[in-house]
Amino acid sequence: MIFETVPSIYAQSLFDLTSANMDNVADEFESLSGMIASDTLLVKFFSS
Repeated sequence: MIFETVPSIYAQSLFDLTSANMDNVADEFESLSGMIASDTLLVKFFSS
């Protein structure tokens, strides 16, 4: 685990920051995966 090598205060603040931004991260990931899927469809279309 990465948290074994860093101080617990740093790990906790990192976790708080991540949980606070989790909605934004989820939205970004959703849009990114959507872009990747559409790119894959375009590549399949043009390579066929």
